[in-house]
Amino acid sequence: MTPDTPRMHPSSSIEEDEISLLDILLALAKHKRLLIGITASAFLVSAGVSYLLPKQYEASAVLAMSAPNNAMLTLAQSTSADLLTTLPACQSKEKHCGVEVAMDNKTGQIAIKVQSSDPALAKQTANSATEAVRQANLISGVTPSANQYQLLTLLKKRNHADIQQLEKQLKEAISVETATERWPDAKALADMQAELTLLRYAFSNTSNTTVKVNQIDTTSLKNTLDTLVGKKMAYPANTAQTAVLQKWMTLQSLEQKIAEQLPLLRDQASIELSAIPASQPTLPVKPKRNLIIALSTAGGLFASVLLALLLESWQRLTQDGESREKIAQIKAALRR
Repeated sequence: MTPDTPRMHPSSSIEEDEISLLDILLALAKHKRLLIGITASAFLVSAGVSYLLPKQYEASAVLAMSAPNNAMLTLAQSTSADLLTTLPACQSKEKHCGVEVAMDNKTGQIAIKVQSSDPALAKQTANSATEAVRQANLISGVTPSANQYQLLTLLKKRNHADIQQLEKQLKEAISVETATERWPDAKALADMQAELTLLRYAFSNTSNTTVKVNQIDTTSLKNTLDTLVGKKMAYPANTAQTAVLQKWMTLQSLEQKIAEQLPLLRDQASIELSAIPASQPTLPVKPKRNLIIALSTAGGLFASVLLALLLESWQRLTQDGESREKIAQIKAALRR
């Protein structure tokens, strides 16, 4: 250093300059062994682990619908996920199961894909998931027939409770068969009123105007009902029990007709949401080894760069004034 060269004061440290790309490159070059070591270790470990992963088999079952339905997709996703938590075999470490539910936006088909190290378990779980979704549809009422099934199930419970209340008001216990033998016209009137109630309930609780309830001919039904009411001969005498008994017979008839309708609606709902069962897989799925290795290596590289910069910062903070001055001179020379 010549007398003309201005001497840098020890307090002019490296922190006074802005950190540039050159600073970072110098720090990384200084700790290149650390970078190479951590990155290579991450690569080797991820490669080893990816090849030690157990083989996975995938079985796919399909739920077929006439059109895409987002509500059904949501129901299938939640039901399938809940099913996996209830199957002990899928919770074991040896046969851990994974599920993926996706919908084809063109056809409306919903695929339920189950992966497991046991091919038989993958097939069984996929088929169980489709059946669980179909049962859940009857409870949630997503498809039109399932919606009617749900409504009639609620009506059945309410109707049965009303029957029990009316039976407490009857003076004598009587069966439907006995009441039918004694008052056949009252039974016919009860059947007509029950069919009208069922038809009115079905139409008032759905926007689907194509509802079919036993294909009732409403014109013939009304004429028959008017005739029976006009006769006023449902009972031989107008007793205090007449109104209670007539309502009781009507509710009994309604319960019978609901019982006839529920299996038909269940079958129709099965057609609306048909299942294509899964077959047992014979070949394992190709694991995503390259993706695992790439992500792990990138993570190792990022960690090594961060560690190198932290080490360099710590070393510079602990250097004395003379070392700081030399570093500043080198940087100034490189920037010229």
